[in-house]
Formats: sequence, structure tokens, C-alpha cells
Amino acid sequence: MYTYRKYDSAVETEQQWWDRTRSWKSVYHETGHVWFATRSGWPVKFVTVDPKVHKNRNANGLTELYSFPAPIPAMLLSYVMAGKVCERLVLPRWLWSLSMMGGYYSDVEKASDYLEHDCGVTSLRRQNKVLCEAEAEVRALVTQPPFRDEIDRLAEALMEFQTLTGTQVRAILGLDQGVALSPSGD
Repeated sequence: MYTYRKYDSAVETEQQWWDRTRSWKSVYHETGHVWFATRSGWPVKFVTVDPKVHKNRNANGLTELYSFPAPIPAMLLSYVMAGKVCERLVLPRWLWSLSMMGGYYSDVEKASDYLEHDCGVTSLRRQNKVLCEAEAEVRALVTQPPFRDEIDRLAEALMEFQTLTGTQVRAILGLDQGVALSPSGD
């Protein structure tokens, strides 16, 4: 399990500290998405934080589903907010502004578009309220001990292997027995 460590010049340079912190932020962000999708029964192709895999995308990671389920607003919004919630599990409060960049901003933008165009919620105040409710629901789930343990195991594996297939994710979560992890993604 990742534990936040304050910057210590005797251990690493400031740039190394920021790189490590950003790496774990990205890992937990994508872990949130893939954990929620898998637990919801959505078919996951893969999840990655390997820049070679998602090099043409404006993101630090990518969770790709085989097909997106028929939109169920509450579930879709919870999926979007799961990234933010999970990265905030490991970042200290003073670093939370770091989570307002990158994937989180893109996620909220997509959710706002969905609320406006597909659900007819045009008021920014109402959109914010709906997203905050989805975030609270996910936070209530991920802080429960069995789910938090799953998230930490998944994050550790994603940090180690950089890319996990949907089958590997299911195995880590204990949903598929007998599937071995390997760096090749098989």
C-alpha cells in the first residue's frame, strides 16, 4: 500500500519526490475507475499508466472498456468520480489541488457534458450538486475495509506492471481465480 512520504532531501531530489507523488496519484486515479467499472460488472479491456500505451492522449492513464453500458446516470457519474476519490485516499489534503489537474478535470468535463446534453441538467450549481453526491457515494464505498484493500492491491499491481488486462484486474479483486499476473499482460 502506498503511504505518502514528505519530501526529504537526504532521500531524493525535489523533482524525484514530485515525480513519485504524481505517479502514485495517476495510479490511484485509474485504479478508482477500473475498480468501479469491474465491481459494476462492466467489461474492462485494460487499464494503464504506461505513457507508451496512451501517448496520443492528454492523460496520465487510461481505463478502456470493451463497451460502455447503457447510461445509468448515477453509475456513470460514480465511475467518473471514482478516480478523484481514490487518488485522494493517498494524497494529503494540501496536495488535493494536484488532483484538480489532468484526468480529474477531463472526467468532470465529460460528466458535465453528459449531465447537460443527455440528462438536461444545465445549471452549473445543479451539476456540481449531482457530482458531489456521486463523489460522496463512491467515498462511502471505497473507505470500507474490504474495498479499500482491493483498491490498494490493484494500485500496487498497476504501479508494478503499468498495464493490466481486465482479466488480471478481476483476478486481483478475487473475481476470477487462477489467473496469474505477468509483466507481458498475458
